Amino acid sequence: MAVSAPEPLSTNPLRTLVHEVQAERHAEVPYPPGETRFSVARTRRFERDPVPLLLEAYRDHGPVFTLRLLWAPVVFMLGPEANHYMTVSHAQNFRWRDGSLGDLIPLLGDGLLTTDGEYHRHARRIMLPAFHRERIAEAADAMIEEALSGLGPWRAGDRVDLYAWTRHVALRVAMRALFGFDPDRAADGFDPAQEFERALAFHGYDYTLQMLRGPGTPWARLRSARTKLDRVIFAEIARRRADPGHGGGDIMSLLLEARDEDGEGLSDRQLRDQVMTLMFAGHDTTTSTVTFLFHELARGPHVRERLLAEQDRVLGGRVPTAAELTNDLEAVRRAFATLTAERGTAFYDAVVAAVSYLQGVAGHSAILLYSDGRDRSSRFTFAQSLEFAQRAGVTIYSIGADLPAFDVVARRQLCKLSEETGGRCFFVRTENLAEAYTTIERDLRHRYLLTYEPGPSSNRGFHAIEVRVSNGRRARSLAGYYP
Repeated sequence: MAVSAPEPLSTNPLRTLVHEVQAERHAEVPYPPGETRFSVARTRRFERDPVPLLLEAYRDHGPVFTLRLLWAPVVFMLGPEANHYMTVSHAQNFRWRDGSLGDLIPLLGDGLLTTDGEYHRHARRIMLPAFHRERIAEAADAMIEEALSGLGPWRAGDRVDLYAWTRHVALRVAMRALFGFDPDRAADGFDPAQEFERALAFHGYDYTLQMLRGPGTPWARLRSARTKLDRVIFAEIARRRADPGHGGGDIMSLLLEARDEDGEGLSDRQLRDQVMTLMFAGHDTTTSTVTFLFHELARGPHVRERLLAEQDRVLGGRVPTAAELTNDLEAVRRAFATLTAERGTAFYDAVVAAVSYLQGVAGHSAILLYSDGRDRSSRFTFAQSLEFAQRAGVTIYSIGADLPAFDVVARRQLCKLSEETGGRCFFVRTENLAEAYTTIERDLRHRYLLTYEPGPSSNRGFHAIEVRVSNGRRARSLAGYYP
């Protein structure tokens, strides 16, 4: 299904200023309390070290507050509840493109971070299968090699800028995993990683310098770096389209092959925007996460000692394998045991994620869907999750645990997901889960899939098929026709 690209945003700073002033003037509701008077000093302080300023505003005004930076009132929401509100329970109330992430469009284009609505969902549906477990595990070797290479020059007593070191390693991993580029073999003296950092440096300049246009400005350097990166990326896309069998196992190759439910793939421009977005998101978030991991380990010697003891016990001085980094189900179980459930059910998204995870796994697949309430938090719709499962040929067994009898919508949807994929649904009390699991296990052990493929016939249209079963066996049909 063709989806229209979002409207381009103006990069003219004067137009942006006028738009934001008008938006404030015509706001239908008041802005949250905060520091709303114009202040150059506040803006400069935010540029240099934003965290103390944000914590002060959090202390004085609570988790939701407004700070005026230059001419624009900017609303901040801090803390886990705010994150959950924005990204899960009330995500439909927010548009990423209209916020600060829109500032990344001149470099990244229209990727997952800078789009909303159907365009975003359509791209996400196409891209999800490229990120199931087997594909991620294939990138683990590159991660291990780059980490070891980065640790090579370290010596006892050295002082290391961990943020810069982690950023360097993460960007090298991203270049290899996303594009298949060798960071040590710059073609014609061109280093893509260096150009990418050069383009990102635009956002480190003062706001006033970011508004300047013309030769020699930060904006001109960003545009120049993007042009050079685009030349390399589009040439690589063209090479792989011309010779699809020699692309390798990197993300770009997988996305070149990816298709939506109508067989439509990503255009060259869409592919470029999505891969650039993944490179930014992957190395930027990894940098922050790993840096803070080291920070917390330094603050907690007892945790650090436990980590080192586990490393010695499991590895014994050798390098870990990809399987050890991705397949330790017991470690995953222990980690999940420490989590507490929060409000918000999202089983539509769970179905889509599970189906994507199972793509590429040999054999017939089944999903056990467990829910205790109606879905109010998913980004995907019920119809989309059902279609994902049907097209993948995945069977869904649904369990509604402690689900109120009056929650008719949740019960109907769980049953529909199961019945139209050849599975079954159960509504039980938590203490009776074992009975449902036993029934599902028995069902899977004695399950056979019958298919029918018509031969040449002059009888056009649908064919009537009669299936007879005996000895107490049951037959269930899969709804829909997906060739």
